[in-house]
Amino acid sequence: MGYFIVGGNAMSHKLTEQEFNDRVFKKYYGKVKATEFKNTRERCNAECLICGYKWNPKVSNLLRAKYNECPECHKKHIIRPKNRKPNKRRNEKEVLQEIFDRFPYLKCLGGVFKNLQSEYDWFCENCGSYFKKSLENVLQTKYGCSTCAYKICGENQKQDLDELQKRLDELQPGITYDRSSFITMRKHATFYCPIHGELRTTPDNMLRYGCKYCGHEEGGRKHRSDAEEIAKRIYDIYNGTILLDTTTFIGVIYDGDFECTVCGHHWRNLVASVLHNEAGCPMCSSSKLEKPIYELLLSKMKEDEDFIYDKALADCKMEDSNLSLRPDFLFTKYPLVFELDGISHFLATNGVASLNRTKQRDAFKNNYFKQRNYILIRIASDTAFNKGVVDINKWYTLNKLIELINIGISDNGAINLEVFRPYDFNRTI
Repeated sequence: MGYFIVGGNAMSHKLTEQEFNDRVFKKYYGKVKATEFKNTRERCNAECLICGYKWNPKVSNLLRAKYNECPECHKKHIIRPKNRKPNKRRNEKEVLQEIFDRFPYLKCLGGVFKNLQSEYDWFCENCGSYFKKSLENVLQTKYGCSTCAYKICGENQKQDLDELQKRLDELQPGITYDRSSFITMRKHATFYCPIHGELRTTPDNMLRYGCKYCGHEEGGRKHRSDAEEIAKRIYDIYNGTILLDTTTFIGVIYDGDFECTVCGHHWRNLVASVLHNEAGCPMCSSSKLEKPIYELLLSKMKEDEDFIYDKALADCKMEDSNLSLRPDFLFTKYPLVFELDGISHFLATNGVASLNRTKQRDAFKNNYFKQRNYILIRIASDTAFNKGVVDINKWYTLNKLIELINIGISDNGAINLEVFRPYDFNRTI
């Protein structure tokens, strides 16, 4: 006995042998007899009482068959089209005769016939080319010879060159092309724009977009109009204190050039960040430690050329982070760097987790610059000194750094490293 399965689900009771025989008799109208029933998942023996055919179907398949007769009886009752032609194997003579009738300029040079896929050697009297191709491929092609097909197709396409020039005139008047360079609509050809001169592209692309350089200029004009709108929005958000340079504007997802009307600082930042995140002038929002040092260095040297202020280093990354760390002041021509540490570097003003991350980054920077033989000067805020959380042998005050800069950096930007070396954070005490 077994479960009788309907639609993939088992019924709540087992199918008995008597129930199975009753279902078979009802489905096949007594024309099929089934024996040796075990369960619905096993096979049984079935016999047709009409033609005597015997087979071993699964019980479930026998009960769910689409037709009500045995497989052999069903084959006899299948209606087949009356006008169906019987498959006839063609011989070599018939195939070659058909080829010669269609392509009288082809001559067969020999081959071994097995079927239509057999390859033969051919000679074309039109173009004088020799080639090897199967009988089936010759019959399926329009011209038989591939060389002739390329020439004929090319001549047909070149007959439409006047139509191509007409469509170009409708799209963008003044554009012409070199007819000798035309191969197909998807192969590069030489075109001439009355404004930008010679360019190469496909006829398809030219008919779709016209001159690509004219399109770039049109897109540039659109970007410039967008830049004026973005600049006005930024001007309104910051009450006229921040100006966007519209001449270098590309898009809101790219860096743009900004100017602060309060302090005169110029910097580059993501336009979307200034527009949506209220990322104002970094100089005006910098700490009390950074601003006087920045102004002092700016009076002696050029930013980005002699020193870098608060910019990420591509190779200065911790192992568990993809974020590049930023030194406060890094000199490009000398192995010297300044780090200005506020109270958040010593006390958990923003939480313990934030303090731990800050200390890890500081330690990583210390080791990073030590390996590269940089002189690292660390400055702590007055608040940190007043609270007694600073090692006075490692950190120095802002006034001390200003004194060192005035002594060690000349007005023309030359640096005397020996002035800063005794105050190196990584020195051995």
